[in-house]
Amino acid sequence: MTVTKNTDGSHSPAYNENWPHPTQLEWHAGIVALETGLRIEVRKSSDIRTGIQPATEKPTEETYHLRLHGPRTSTGIGPMSFHDAWNYLDGVKAGVAAAQP
Repeated sequence: MTVTKNTDGSHSPAYNENWPHPTQLEWHAGIVALETGLRIEVRKSSDIRTGIQPATEKPTEETYHLRLHGPRTSTGIGPMSFHDAWNYLDGVKAGVAAAQP
Protein backbone atom coordinates (compact mmCIF):
# COMPACT_ATOMS: atom_id res chain seq x y z
CA MET A 1 0.00 0.00 0.00
CA THR A 2 1.29 3.43 -0.89
CA VAL A 3 0.69 6.01 1.82
CA THR A 4 1.33 9.71 1.26
CA LYS A 5 1.41 12.64 3.66
CA ASN A 6 -0.90 15.54 2.85
CA THR A 7 0.08 19.17 3.35
CA ASP A 8 -2.18 19.39 6.42
CA GLY A 9 -0.29 16.53 8.10
CA SER A 10 -2.95 13.88 7.48
CA HIS A 11 -2.30 10.78 5.43
CA SER A 12 -3.81 9.45 2.27
CA PRO A 13 -5.45 7.01 2.39
CA ALA A 14 -6.78 7.76 5.85
CA TYR A 15 -6.62 4.90 8.34
CA ASN A 16 -9.69 2.68 8.37
CA GLU A 17 -10.16 0.43 11.39
CA ASN A 18 -12.47 -1.81 9.33
CA TRP A 19 -9.64 -2.87 7.00
CA PRO A 20 -8.45 -6.46 7.47
CA HIS A 21 -5.33 -6.82 9.63
CA PRO A 22 -2.89 -7.23 6.71
CA THR A 23 -4.10 -3.95 5.18
CA GLN A 24 -3.94 -2.14 8.52
CA LEU A 25 -0.36 -3.36 9.00
CA GLU A 26 0.63 -2.33 5.45
CA TRP A 27 -0.81 1.15 6.14
CA HIS A 28 1.16 1.44 9.39
CA ALA A 29 4.32 0.26 7.61
CA GLY A 30 3.70 2.99 5.02
CA ILE A 31 3.50 5.63 7.76
CA VAL A 32 6.71 4.38 9.39
CA ALA A 33 8.42 4.30 5.98
CA LEU A 34 7.45 7.93 5.38
CA GLU A 35 8.85 8.98 8.74
CA THR A 36 12.07 6.94 8.61
CA GLY A 37 13.03 6.83 4.94
CA LEU A 38 13.11 3.02 5.04
CA ARG A 39 11.34 0.78 2.57
CA ILE A 40 9.19 -1.71 4.48
CA GLU A 41 7.47 -4.80 3.12
CA VAL A 42 4.76 -6.72 4.99
CA ARG A 43 3.96 -10.33 4.10
CA LYS A 44 1.56 -12.77 5.65
CA SER A 45 3.46 -15.83 6.83
CA SER A 46 0.95 -18.01 5.00
CA ASP A 47 2.04 -16.38 1.72
CA ILE A 48 5.69 -17.39 2.21
CA ARG A 49 6.61 -20.71 0.64
CA THR A 50 9.68 -22.58 1.82
CA GLY A 51 10.97 -26.10 1.55
CA ILE A 52 10.17 -26.64 5.21
CA GLN A 53 6.77 -28.15 5.84
CA PRO A 54 4.80 -26.48 8.62
CA ALA A 55 3.59 -28.45 11.61
CA THR A 56 0.28 -30.20 11.15
CA GLU A 57 -1.39 -27.83 13.61
CA LYS A 58 -2.44 -24.60 11.95
CA PRO A 59 -1.86 -21.41 13.93
CA THR A 60 -4.99 -19.81 15.31
CA GLU A 61 -3.80 -16.33 14.34
CA GLU A 62 -2.19 -15.09 11.11
CA THR A 63 1.43 -14.08 11.54
CA TYR A 64 3.50 -11.63 9.52
CA HIS A 65 7.05 -11.15 8.30
CA LEU A 66 8.58 -7.71 7.81
CA ARG A 67 11.49 -6.77 5.57
CA LEU A 68 13.13 -3.40 6.13
CA HIS A 69 15.41 -1.91 3.47
CA GLY A 70 17.75 0.92 4.36
CA PRO A 71 20.42 2.71 2.35
CA ARG A 72 23.01 -0.01 2.98
CA THR A 73 21.23 -2.88 4.67
CA SER A 74 18.20 -5.08 4.48
CA THR A 75 16.82 -7.10 7.35
CA GLY A 76 13.88 -9.41 7.84
CA ILE A 77 12.01 -10.43 10.95
CA GLY A 78 9.12 -12.72 11.71
CA PRO A 79 6.88 -14.49 12.22
CA MET A 80 5.03 -12.04 14.47
CA SER A 81 1.43 -11.52 15.44
CA PHE A 82 -0.39 -8.46 14.13
CA HIS A 83 0.09 -6.60 17.43
CA ASP A 84 3.75 -7.57 17.76
CA ALA A 85 4.45 -6.42 14.20
CA TRP A 86 2.63 -3.11 14.83
CA ASN A 87 4.66 -2.55 18.02
CA TYR A 88 7.90 -3.53 16.27
CA LEU A 89 7.25 -0.87 13.62
CA ASP A 90 6.62 1.68 16.38
CA GLY A 91 10.01 0.70 17.84
CA VAL A 92 11.70 1.12 14.46
CA LYS A 93 10.22 4.61 14.16
CA ALA A 94 11.36 5.53 17.70
CA GLY A 95 14.82 4.09 17.12
CA VAL A 96 15.35 6.01 13.89
CA ALA A 97 14.09 9.22 15.54
CA ALA A 98 16.49 8.72 18.49
CA ALA A 99 19.44 8.23 16.15
CA GLN A 100 18.79 11.50 14.30
CA PRO A 101 20.96 14.46 15.34
